[in-house]
Amino acid sequence: MNAVKVKPPKHLKDLVSFFWYSDFKNPDNSAKTYRILADGLPGIIFQHSNGNSAVSNVNGVQLPITFLYGQNTSHCTNLITGEPFIFGVSLRPTAFKSLFGMDATMISNQLIDSQHFFSSDIEDILLNAKSPIHIIELFSKRFLNLKSRPENTGFFDKYLNHSVRGIRNLSANQIFSDLGISRRQFQRKFKEHVGVDPETYYRILRFQKAIHLLLRGDFKKLSDVAYQLCYSDQSHFIRDFKYFSGLTPNRFLKNGLLNKHISFDKEDFFTPVRLLEC
Repeated sequence: MNAVKVKPPKHLKDLVSFFWYSDFKNPDNSAKTYRILADGLPGIIFQHSNGNSAVSNVNGVQLPITFLYGQNTSHCTNLITGEPFIFGVSLRPTAFKSLFGMDATMISNQLIDSQHFFSSDIEDILLNAKSPIHIIELFSKRFLNLKSRPENTGFFDKYLNHSVRGIRNLSANQIFSDLGISRRQFQRKFKEHVGVDPETYYRILRFQKAIHLLLRGDFKKLSDVAYQLCYSDQSHFIRDFKYFSGLTPNRFLKNGLLNKHISFDKEDFFTPVRLLEC
């Protein structure tokens, strides 16, 4: 899979990390297995093959053509059949709350048909879109119509972005002091806006950083990665990595990674890795 990534327009940067799309190539029409990794971002998927769903879970249940997914705290496996077109919107961590005014934990570790959040005609509109750019325009218009900020999430975005760059634990006492709230209040508000507690989000973020270090070859031995990311020891690193991916770091490096595009934007979140071919 060669995914094309598209940056969002400036007026959507507080909601969208990036758009992406890909045509899967599987000419014998068989099903390929893909591992879905925890990446720290909620999102939206629009996928189809001739107007029918081409993605199913491991039990053979087809997923909706268009669906929203929340924060994942583990990993799962999906099957993709044939040569479908798949379009994704990787949202900002706080975007679900900003767009729909709902507690982000409502969608954590699950996916929900898009018709519960958009109008009932969204699927037909997307299926009749002329191009991926047209789909981006359609989603962008919907986001602007939905956008509402019942509470200011700017301070969460600030610390999330800071943590991406520096691997700083989001539960540090300095944050509570800066915000003028208690630790309990911060944890409650963070979970409401992001979908998971600060400690879990930090672990996912550190896992994603580990992926980037492994793929870039920025290490001589695994203990170097563990040390650089402040794990207590190599065993802790391997245990956490396996929890979020289902693979040990060594096994991960031997697998065929679909998303090899690695970019670090000084003013943005790094590109997370979400898909791994089994």
